[in-house]
Amino acid sequence: MDIALGCANNGVIAYEPPITRDSRAGGRSYVFAGRSAIQSNVLWDCLECWDVWMEEIVPEVAQALYDAGLTYENASHMFDEEYVNKWSETIYNESGHYKYINATSNPKYRQYLNGARMSHRHWWLSKSMNYYDAKWACGDFAKHSIQFRITKEASGAGTNLIKIYPTNNTFFKAQRGAQGGSGGVTVFGNGLTEALINVGASIDASDKFDDKEYVFIFGATSIEGLDLSTLLINSFGGSIGRGYTDIDFGGAYDNVLGAQLKWIKLGAPCTPDLYLNPNATSYINNMSIWQNAITGLNESNQDALENVELIDVVGWSQQSVTTTTPGWLS
Repeated sequence: MDIALGCANNGVIAYEPPITRDSRAGGRSYVFAGRSAIQSNVLWDCLECWDVWMEEIVPEVAQALYDAGLTYENASHMFDEEYVNKWSETIYNESGHYKYINATSNPKYRQYLNGARMSHRHWWLSKSMNYYDAKWACGDFAKHSIQFRITKEASGAGTNLIKIYPTNNTFFKAQRGAQGGSGGVTVFGNGLTEALINVGASIDASDKFDDKEYVFIFGATSIEGLDLSTLLINSFGGSIGRGYTDIDFGGAYDNVLGAQLKWIKLGAPCTPDLYLNPNATSYINNMSIWQNAITGLNESNQDALENVELIDVVGWSQQSVTTTTPGWLS
């Protein structure tokens, strides 16, 4: 149980979430006992190499466990109420006095002064469950999305990319279709896209979009930076992109982790070389009809955007971001 909450066997907070069979302690030995460079569980090794197991069976089991009650809320309640609140306060206080208050004679215990374990436990459980929800596309994964509408023509593969920069190693999924999923959906790429914290992920979105469909980016609570700028490439001469309408960042807010989103790049309403070319007067003169990069942003997005440091709308007019309630987004 200690390792499941990021602690070593001696109680010290030691590991970042999530812990998997391949997690190592300080990049050296494996976290779980019985796993080493020369020793492993043959059964689990075989199962993890079996595509049907990893792509079909495990996701179904993960969703079934979620439906049966294995949720963040229930796990937190178990630790906070059924475990911590039933621990003897007298024993806890005596132990704390011996270890921490009288620490001059017991200096080895000072390393255990890690702050509030409840706060750490909530953070750890939320990060871990978000990771596995994303990996298996189950649980709360689909509840946390950024969505918007945009009109554009199809372009060559790899031309229009949704670039995502995560707060941690995780998985994302992007699709387009009617809000609520009615009328079928089109999933971009091969479904789930893995994103590494220092690398990010690119999802090809080069299909034709019309303003009757929404684009959904699932797993939004783990997004630190979002680059949509290439969706507007050739938006004057080739594509017919007219900005982003009905855009909603509200799903990027997590009740435990808060707002992770820090920057958004929307891009210019024409290719940079055309916009910067002084001879391209016809494009620049038409800027007056391209007033808004984002429209319809409402206060339900306020929490999700509270830590945003940059909204890059280069090439748009100063009225590039409009909200239904002026003033709350400075």
